[in-house]
Amino acid sequence: MEATISFRDVRVGFEEGDIVRGLSFEVFPKETLVLLGETGTGKTLSLKMAA
Repeated sequence: MEATISFRDVRVGFEEGDIVRGLSFEVFPKETLVLLGETGTGKTLSLKMAA
């Protein structure tokens, strides 16, 4: 089965530094993805990249 969403070693940053570094995951059909973490750790940014 092929992944619906696949991130491999994704990096996003600004002049101040990296926000997301080394993000890798795959989501397959009928799976649920949960992103957990403290405020400011890139959860929303990661979902926006997938949209």
